Amino acid sequence: MLKITYITHSSILIETEDAKVISDPWFHGSAYLNQWHVFPRPVDVSYAKDITHVIITHGHEDHCHFPTLNQLNKSAYVYLPYTWLQDTKDALLKIGFAGVFELDSYKTVSIGKHLKLTFIVNGLDSIFVLEYKGKVYLNLNDAFNATHLNFLKLFAKKLNAKWPHIDYLMCGVGGAGYFPNAIHTPFKNDQEIGVLREQFLMKLFCEFVLLFNPKIAIPFLPGFVLLEHDKLWVNQIRQARKFIDLYFTEICPTNQVEFWHLYPGDSIFEDTWQKKSPYYELVQNDEWGRFAEQQYALEISQWKPTIATNTAASMKDICQKLNQLFVKSCRGLDVKVLAKLNFIIALSDFPQASIHVLYLNGKLVAQLNQDKNTKPNLIIRTNATRLLYSINELWGGDVFFIGYGADIDILNTECIKDNLDILSLRVLSVFPSAMQNIRRQPWRAFRYFYYNKTHALLALKQKLFSKNTANKLPFNERSHWIQISKCETCLLCDLPLLTNSFAEKI
Repeated sequence: MLKITYITHSSILIETEDAKVISDPWFHGSAYLNQWHVFPRPVDVSYAKDITHVIITHGHEDHCHFPTLNQLNKSAYVYLPYTWLQDTKDALLKIGFAGVFELDSYKTVSIGKHLKLTFIVNGLDSIFVLEYKGKVYLNLNDAFNATHLNFLKLFAKKLNAKWPHIDYLMCGVGGAGYFPNAIHTPFKNDQEIGVLREQFLMKLFCEFVLLFNPKIAIPFLPGFVLLEHDKLWVNQIRQARKFIDLYFTEICPTNQVEFWHLYPGDSIFEDTWQKKSPYYELVQNDEWGRFAEQQYALEISQWKPTIATNTAASMKDICQKLNQLFVKSCRGLDVKVLAKLNFIIALSDFPQASIHVLYLNGKLVAQLNQDKNTKPNLIIRTNATRLLYSINELWGGDVFFIGYGADIDILNTECIKDNLDILSLRVLSVFPSAMQNIRRQPWRAFRYFYYNKTHALLALKQKLFSKNTANKLPFNERSHWIQISKCETCLLCDLPLLTNSFAEKI
């Protein structure tokens, strides 16, 4: 007996005769400094204390959510992929889980009598494969949503060799992260490009389906709601799940893959889709964006911007902290590109002052902006709480790069080609350093690279032949999401042509 129940976001419950397993649990509390709020709300979490095993694909807060993990049975075994970073394992042990096991890529472990689990690592992220009595369940999660298709094909080739017949493919679909929604230019229509980005991610899911050719494809629903009033439009651009079927039919009309759109509370049992979710009655016409603001209407109405509680003296403290951070965050970055940095940090809780960051005398410097005639390349709008979190916490930069912790106003379009928006956020943020961890735990790094040769060789090639800038992937073209029109972006991204018949369908 195998039963898989969709909880919400990226979390599923897997039940067998002798195990009750939850993956990437997030159903209690917010994430990314109170920015993301889980959506749709789960139907039932009464099983939390009965969990026997936990699967964690990676350390991002919406997949390894400690307020939720604290509600689970601490005697449960926890499985996570072995990477060059040990911090996630240490944090799980610290909150009381007794059995925490890191698994090498492609190494299979048995969970109970019939269920098998295998991780495949992509950087610090991962996907996982479940096997049960001859059936194969591949969960891509969101591990490849920012990966170039050619790189994904390398993974697919190896996966298809090991598992030539995949029964179920699961994957998160939809935008997560600041790009391109939090980047603003005078000539960019944020909502138009945001909708287009969602369509692009739908097309990407269709590409996944073509690569792995499962019997059943299951796209997960959008998993979070933003409450800030100037971000509500991001909730609205979420596309109906039925559009994915239409995109796939347009791309590959002869393929017979079946799409199942599970709602929270739905299950897969004995190869049958059990539609038990109450959301079928609550959500009209598959309009999840509109329903998101209905479900969180009270929280949205009560949301208030950060109230200024700081003084001018603490602004100087922030500048001092930034200058200390720059010593580390600028290390190894291309000096020629660093020298082009010239931006303002505008803090909503300090409306009377701002911070000017620029390259002076061979180093990056943060100082109080005293000159009203300053002409920066861009402005980063955030608040002191988020900025200090980004400075002080390991993975603090996630509050910007995954959450919507900052808006970036591009004033000089020349900075786009050098990815100065990425670089500006990067130097304001703390992230784990691969090189520092390699020096600290060389054998751990060796083991990680040994079991992840595909990724290791690509990383080495990029290190040797690419500029050492904040945009780690040289093929990560971004400017067309910021600089050109919606129609031009459609052509460049090879989105399905909106013929009259196709337009009528959607």
